[in-house]
Amino acid sequence: MYAIAPGSVAGTAVPAGSLLGFGITGVHHLRGGVRSELPEAASRDFQAAMLEETGVPFRREELLTRPGNSYGRLAVSALEPLARDHDLDLVVVAYAVPDYFAARLPTTEIIQAHPRVRAAFGVADMGVVAPFQALELAELFATRHGYERVAVVALDQVTLPYAVRAEPYQVPRTDAAVAVVLERTADPRTGLAQRHGVARGFGAAQRSAVSEVLDRLCSTAGVQPVRVVVGAGIDPAWMPDVAAQVVRAQHGAPCTGVWAYLAATVEEPVVVLEADPALGAVHGLIALPGACGEPAP
Repeated sequence: MYAIAPGSVAGTAVPAGSLLGFGITGVHHLRGGVRSELPEAASRDFQAAMLEETGVPFRREELLTRPGNSYGRLAVSALEPLARDHDLDLVVVAYAVPDYFAARLPTTEIIQAHPRVRAAFGVADMGVVAPFQALELAELFATRHGYERVAVVALDQVTLPYAVRAEPYQVPRTDAAVAVVLERTADPRTGLAQRHGVARGFGAAQRSAVSEVLDRLCSTAGVQPVRVVVGAGIDPAWMPDVAAQVVRAQHGAPCTGVWAYLAATVEEPVVVLEADPALGAVHGLIALPGACGEPAP
């Protein structure tokens, strides 16, 4: 329900990690929020039609009575302190769970609310690693088009009018948004690495892929992290030999959990790792000293 798995073969080669030409210059973590809106008729009709067609059991009465927060509303609020006084050439939103307000486009809401945002698009169908893919795409677009300042917004939404058919690590327990702003720099402070085509499920192949991605990040940046933040798709026991402090991200925040830890001033090298065993994908990011945000969660 949450992801379209890419056709891949276990062991498929993936490019080595790389430092981005952009550095993290701002992070804002938005948690919770008052759920005060009900889906409009178009959203209710769309959800009902799609769920009935796919045979997913759903609670029709909740579409009429249970308020929620749209992805657009969450993203607009998360971007507020970062886009109020500065231009953003591009915003990429990323989420794993379909929007409760299905008839709305979060990108349209962002551009309407923040006139200094020049372009926006979204990434979905990539499970809980969607924000990492969004960051990579944002950097590619920025490099091609000469953008100077871009943002990625990871989103979680707890209001679901249907019975979830997903692994526990995929199930959201809160409304949340994390907005990450990156600016072009001659001194790269951020690196990415990924591995796809891993045998699906929690097993030896997934554990090996996590270690490989971590090694690539450290090799690319030329440093060892002081802290490694792992998402719900990774068992901390997979990294018994890591010298760094290993932290488990917040439970119930599948897309935003690891990113929330970047919302603090980065004074030592930090790695964030997430895996989606259902997709056979592992992604990671390393942030070097110099990134900044708000107080840690």
